Amino acid sequence: MVLPNQMHDDDNKALGLGYSTEEDMLYVMTSVNFSKRKKKMRLGQNLLQEQVRAQTPNPLTRRELLSQVSGVYDPVGLVTPTKQKGAILVRKAFQEAKKRGVPVSETWDAALSDELREEAIRLFEEYVQLGQIKFTRAITPPNSNDEAWAITFSDGSENAYGAVLYLRWHSNQGSIIRLVESKAKLTPLDQKGDVIKAEVCGAVFASRLRRYFEQHSRIRVEKWYHLVDSQTVLGAIQRESYGYKTFFANRIGEIQGVTKAQEWWWIPGLQNIADVITRGASPQNLDENSEWQNGPSFLSLPVDEWPIKSAKDLAGTARESIKELQKKAFAAALTRSEAKQKEPTGESEQTGYLNQVQAEPRRPPAGLAVRNLCDLKRFSDLSRLVKTIAWVWRAAKKFLGKNRTLNNPKWEAVCSTGTISVRERGDALRDIFLAAQEGINLPNTTRDRLVVYKDQHSGLLVCGGRVQVFEDDQVGVPVLPYDAWVSTLLARESHKESHGGLADTVLRMRRKAWVIRGRRIAQKVINNCVQCRKNRAKKCQQVMGDLPPERTQPTAPFEFTTVDLFGPYHVKDDVKKRTSLKVWGVVFCCMSSRAIHTELVNTQSTEGFLMAFQRFAAIRGYPKKIYSDPGTNFIGARPVLQELYKFLERVDKSALEETAAKNGTEWIWKIHPADSPHRNGAAEAAVRIVKKALQNCGGESALTYSEFQTALQIAANLANERPIDARAQSREDCIQYVTPNTLLLGRASQSGDIKSFDFCSYPFKRLQAMQLVVDNFWRRWSQLAGPNLFLRNKWHTAHRNVAVGDIVWIADQNALRGQFKLGRVVSVNPDNKGVVRDVDVRTFPSYPVPITKPLKAKANYTESKSCREKIPSTVLHRDVRRLVVLLPVEDQVNE
Repeated sequence: MVLPNQMHDDDNKALGLGYSTEEDMLYVMTSVNFSKRKKKMRLGQNLLQEQVRAQTPNPLTRRELLSQVSGVYDPVGLVTPTKQKGAILVRKAFQEAKKRGVPVSETWDAALSDELREEAIRLFEEYVQLGQIKFTRAITPPNSNDEAWAITFSDGSENAYGAVLYLRWHSNQGSIIRLVESKAKLTPLDQKGDVIKAEVCGAVFASRLRRYFEQHSRIRVEKWYHLVDSQTVLGAIQRESYGYKTFFANRIGEIQGVTKAQEWWWIPGLQNIADVITRGASPQNLDENSEWQNGPSFLSLPVDEWPIKSAKDLAGTARESIKELQKKAFAAALTRSEAKQKEPTGESEQTGYLNQVQAEPRRPPAGLAVRNLCDLKRFSDLSRLVKTIAWVWRAAKKFLGKNRTLNNPKWEAVCSTGTISVRERGDALRDIFLAAQEGINLPNTTRDRLVVYKDQHSGLLVCGGRVQVFEDDQVGVPVLPYDAWVSTLLARESHKESHGGLADTVLRMRRKAWVIRGRRIAQKVINNCVQCRKNRAKKCQQVMGDLPPERTQPTAPFEFTTVDLFGPYHVKDDVKKRTSLKVWGVVFCCMSSRAIHTELVNTQSTEGFLMAFQRFAAIRGYPKKIYSDPGTNFIGARPVLQELYKFLERVDKSALEETAAKNGTEWIWKIHPADSPHRNGAAEAAVRIVKKALQNCGGESALTYSEFQTALQIAANLANERPIDARAQSREDCIQYVTPNTLLLGRASQSGDIKSFDFCSYPFKRLQAMQLVVDNFWRRWSQLAGPNLFLRNKWHTAHRNVAVGDIVWIADQNALRGQFKLGRVVSVNPDNKGVVRDVDVRTFPSYPVPITKPLKAKANYTESKSCREKIPSTVLHRDVRRLVVLLPVEDQVNE
């Protein structure tokens, strides 16, 4: 297939554009070709989109980049948004060479950076796609007798400026919009930062498009609409051009020579289609259904519904602001040549102020007075500083009133006048800003971009931006230097309002003042904010620990057991059916074989658990070690069971040595840290399995106590029939698999044939058969299920160990972040590899504790310390994953 950008026959050309005779459509003939030239012709074929990246030269030079960009010929301006991207990229490439210090003679053949080369490749791929986009040739719809409306859009930015012309036709089917032409140009480098000049040049292009259209087209236009998104440009066009400086006077004069002032309208920037000219667009945004070819959607609506406003609607009755615009709008009342400001006269004014006695005293030079009144750096809060300055001004007014001097003040008269008013606070804040602006030296870029000028009423240096000149009753935002202390106070106050991020703090700062390099100050304040550091603090993490030996070595069933409770469930009484009671299930899980044993208790007391444990031990035997979470019933049962184990060890020691029924006498009860269910993962997983099995066998319905106990035992048996070999479950040809019942019953399932033995004829065969079953289980377990324990599924990275003396938060599950308990680590419990996984934290009560002896001097420090030690404290045992380290011990300052 031959693409349009590879057609070069004369029949397919129309005034430099590609023309499809079958569809009556135009397209731009683009080509990307890096082959050699012979008589100004490329010897190779044009590249396809998938060939561009592979055949782009490496290194890519500026000469080759400009050659490909210049190959896009678009006399009408159909693809101006994409074409401007290439022009912007070429200028960026030469700016890069200048920054890198490349000699002028070597600039053309120097290699582009990798970043610019990648951007150029994407541009070349878009050029190939550009040749496939078609545009309607006929700008006049068929059977249209009405006169058209012409609409121009213009815009300007730091990179480019331009304009586009559309025609709007009325028909029976509605309004039809046709793209006529567009024009764009790069913004000169010496005008970068002055967007107003670029927007005026864009308006000039709009007037030139109109003049060209009227000279060369026979289409009659009923109305003209020129739309801009700059209120400054719109206001300038409404006035005569003689009052402006040369640059603006010439261009506004040209605009007024072609168009009428009432034909210009303001439109929001988001609705201005000319914005894509200044920033560029991809070919996908220029297709037949795009807004670029069909115009903005509001053009099809009645003109009363267009989002446009006239200059009269924007300016209102503020005609004086429009008059000042002639001299002031673009000249920026504070230019580089007018940067020197008049300083106050100094001591004479201040002395005259202090010595003068009158009913309404005159204010001193505000900035000078604020500096002499107090040291601003002594204040850490802006509102307190403002309040202090306001009180001082009120006191000065009272002291210097009639028949009153500074030598005979009456402070009662000052305090009796009430609180500080809003106006007094505003005056105090203005004086503080004046003190901060003393000797300010703004960068040239700041003056050009912010339009800085001096307010006539307050004397402050303010910035108005692009809209300030139209607001007669609105004062611009004061400008503050970066190194002023009040800038830091303003950032603190703005951040304290919501403790938001960088953008939120900067926007809140700019409500009161525009701080030079304000983002840097805001970021510094956010980094030093204690509240934000607490909010951003993360819980401690640690690498996953090794499995305990009890989890990996062959042992007797339930020799190492973990236990947990679940529930409650509501069951009916066996006799009184209408009476219900709560019951809880107890799960005993073997750590090595993962076998499960369940019991039922009707209370969460220690006595109820002990009875369940005795039933478990009567069937499975006494375990050697028991692991559990720190439940009150488990902790209460621990001393009782320890005494029981000591009694068994003392009484049955000789019997244990002789019989094989009870093997070992080391009885240990291990309690995991509170609020750390992952430390008792085997029991938690067993609870989940039993609950699911209980649900499958219908045990959650309304049952009696005995019925529910039966269902619980059946659920435990179902859980013990589960395969513990994960790989065997995924193999369709696998028939035998390892289950906990393989060890408990000698077979995987409860059903099946049971071989019988004659004890008289073969006294040892039965014992050998049972031992063979156990050996086969552990051999198959080590081959099939054991390898699944090697992987660490999470917590792979080692972190800093929590150390003694760390200030931490205890992150309880049921507490909010602001309600976490604060404590200090008093001891750590490292494992055999030195990794700390649980610690002891000392916390103090949150309620106030009275101190009987006051703290008068440093000599009484030891006494106060002893009083502090008398405050009751609590030592909590917690896992490190439930702690948030606020202040490590190495960052603390010694007392």
